[in-house]
Amino acid sequence: MKITAERLRELVEYNPLTGQFMTLTSTHNGRWGPGRAIGTDNGIGYLVATLDSRKQYLHRMAYLYVTGEHPPAEIDHINRNRSDNRWANLRPATSGQNKYNLPKMRSNTSGHAGVSYSVRDKYFHAYIGVGGTRKNIGYFKTLEEAVAARLSAVETHHGEYGAVH
Repeated sequence: MKITAERLRELVEYNPLTGQFMTLTSTHNGRWGPGRAIGTDNGIGYLVATLDSRKQYLHRMAYLYVTGEHPPAEIDHINRNRSDNRWANLRPATSGQNKYNLPKMRSNTSGHAGVSYSVRDKYFHAYIGVGGTRKNIGYFKTLEEAVAARLSAVETHHGEYGAVH
C-alpha cells in the first residue's frame, strides 16, 4: 500500500527551498532520533529513503508532501540533477516529456544535443526526436545555423521540457 500524504507528514518534514527531508520521529528502532536528514543515493543519482518498510523516492515524496496527491507516472528534474529535490526543480511530466530533458549523449562531438558533423560531407546535421521518431531538421554549413534551427525545433515540439544544452 502506498504511503499517504498524512502519514508522510507524520514521519518527515520537507523543506521546499532546499529539497531536504528531516525525520520527525525516531527511526530504525529508536537508533536515530528526530531531526535527521534522510535520503541515500540509489546508485543512479536518485535519492531514496525507507519509510514504513517501503523504499520511497524523495522527488516523489516531495510531490506528495506539497500537493497532497500521489505524483503522476514521472517527475522531471528540470536541471537534470536527480538528487536536487527542491520544489522549484520538480515538475510532473509524461514519459516523453521527461525524455526530452535528457542530457546530451556521451558520444556527442558537436557539443550540442541534436547536432552532429559529417566529416565526409562537411556539413552539420540537426535533428530532433518527436513521438519516438527521429526527425530531420536540416543540413547546415555552420554549427551556429544548425544549433539555432535545433533550438527553434525544440521550442516548437517540446516547449518548456526541451533540453537546450
